[in-house]
Amino acid sequence: MSYMTRMKGSLAAILTIGGVAGSAMADHPGFTLQSIKGSWGFSGDGILAAANPDDRLPIAGIGVVTFDGEGGCEIVGINNLNGMALEATSEFCNYTVNPDGTGKSEATFPASGPLPAIEIPVSFVIVDEGRELRLMQDAVVVSSFVAKPIGDGRRRHRFRR
Repeated sequence: MSYMTRMKGSLAAILTIGGVAGSAMADHPGFTLQSIKGSWGFSGDGILAAANPDDRLPIAGIGVVTFDGEGGCEIVGINNLNGMALEATSEFCNYTVNPDGTGKSEATFPASGPLPAIEIPVSFVIVDEGRELRLMQDAVVVSSFVAKPIGDGRRRHRFRR
């Protein structure tokens, strides 16, 4: 089986599973900016993208993202880029939440170590009845992250509206 045939099969499976998850989310009354208000701890890893495959570097990160419930956010974290620890705090951050639980965030970070100032777009989905976020960076870094609320480990209100 060729590489392209395997990739097409994998993509079809992902789209099918996404369709099932999407129909389950359609039964939900609707998510809002308030649904993820508060601080969330996150961790993830991936590859720093580069035009030349030999220049790609492994990256991992942990931190806290705080959503204000009105479309503003702040990210404070530390990344390990190929063995070099780099702390980062967003200079600007905003987010949107769709009624189906999907959303987008965009954050701008200042230059840090060998990295220039950078704008990072992220797509996410609210899962597990609002107790978890699954995040994927949309550019620059090929990675995915998981975030959970910080505090006593449970959300005070399910499906905040």
